[in-house]
Order: sequence, then C-alpha cells, then structure tokens
Amino acid sequence: MEKEQVLRLLPKDKFDISTIGELVRLKEEEIQKILPELINWIVDANWLVATPVAIVLAKNERVVLPYLIKLLAPEHEDDEFKFFIINLLVPMLSTTAQAELLPSILRIYENPTKLERIGSYFAAESYLEQLQKNGSIGV
Repeated sequence: MEKEQVLRLLPKDKFDISTIGELVRLKEEEIQKILPELINWIVDANWLVATPVAIVLAKNERVVLPYLIKLLAPEHEDDEFKFFIINLLVPMLSTTAQAELLPSILRIYENPTKLERIGSYFAAESYLEQLQKNGSIGV
C-alpha cells in the first residue's frame, strides 16, 4: 500500500477509532511509513483513540522500538509524550522490547532533564516500581 493510502487510515480526531481494524492489519513496512503521524495519537492517554493506537504500535514493536528510543532521549523535549509512552505503550510491549527500552527509562529516572522532572520522571519511577514488585528487576 502506498503511503498516501496508509495515511488515509490515520484517525481524523481524538475520538476516531473507525480505522483501527484496518490499521491492525497493516504490515510492519506500512506502519513504518506513517509511524511519526500514528504515534502522535498516543500523546494523551485520555483520548479515545490512544489505547487502540497503542495496541497497533505494540503489535508492530520491531519497527516502533528504534523510534521510541529516539523519543525517550534527553534531546526530545516533549515530556508529556514521554510520560504517555512509558505509562501507556511500554507495558503493552513484549518483555524483550521492554528490556531494550529499560536503559532509556532508567536514565529518565536516575538522571532526568529539567523538563523530564515534570512528568516522565514519575512515569519512569512508577514503571520501575512495578517491575521491581513483579520481580523483573532489582532497582
């Protein structure tokens, strides 16, 4: 499917879940074509479309993972976005993918930027506490 065709499947607004079924059926290479636009729909977990889009992203974690690493880097300054990535999307990923993101989450917890202290630090703290409680890591 061409990028223009795939772009038509993006939600029209924060309540639009009409194309989620089609998004779920896309191949990884098609998701990759619209990844920056698609991931923007999880910027607020309160939006109706956020959780279904997060499910689509988690299903395609192999192509999504490198992008998530970039978004969780200190240079990326959208703290609210980092907060929702950690709270909403990361728990949906496989344990292997979560392990790949763990250094980024630990960095936010141990050495947050000034902006990250506003929100994503707390998401990282909560995520790490949950891992520790489940016996997944010894932080």
